[in-house]
Amino acid sequence: MTFADYLKQLYGDKESMTLSELTQAAEGFKGAKFVDLKDGGYVDEGKYTDVSAKLLTANNTIKTLRDAARSFEGVDVADLQRQLDDEKAGRKKDRQEWNLRAALAGAGCTDVDYLLYKLGETVEYEEDGSVKNQDALLESCRKDYAAQFPVQQAMGTGGAGNFARNHGSSDPQRAQLEKDANDTNLPLAQRIFAREQLAAMDNRKDE
Repeated sequence: MTFADYLKQLYGDKESMTLSELTQAAEGFKGAKFVDLKDGGYVDEGKYTDVSAKLLTANNTIKTLRDAARSFEGVDVADLQRQLDDEKAGRKKDRQEWNLRAALAGAGCTDVDYLLYKLGETVEYEEDGSVKNQDALLESCRKDYAAQFPVQQAMGTGGAGNFARNHGSSDPQRAQLEKDANDTNLPLAQRIFAREQLAAMDNRKDE
């Protein structure tokens, strides 16, 4: 309602009114409500409802955050982060080892565990966990550990770790060591011990 409409409602069919009549008409008129705005106390109902809803949402959010904070009271957050980092590192290492095992097995290695032991931490990996320079690594393994690659073994002797040489000896101790060195059913430590003993025997023969 505009102010002109308001006056029309007050005057009705009258062309003029005294102050007393105007005051009486205004007090009895229920079609409009006036408030004192000099102190800025009036807020549109729509805006008030919107602000109230936002305030309620903010209070609920604060309560949720406080409850979440209480659930972490006494918890070592730094330790949780360390555990998470360790878990990620462990998964990355597992993925790297799996890729290396697959590469060695695919190349025909007969004792992957032994080669993993011998290679130790010397193998380099890509960001995705794959073996870096895989072909070069496998070629080096075939040369240095020829006994672990049957095809290479038939072609001749290799370097350290190749114990499938034909020594023309019936030494029962050597025969047992050679058997233990290539028996993947035995514990890795026992296979390593057998290979080290065979290497010592070869070194004595070469001197």
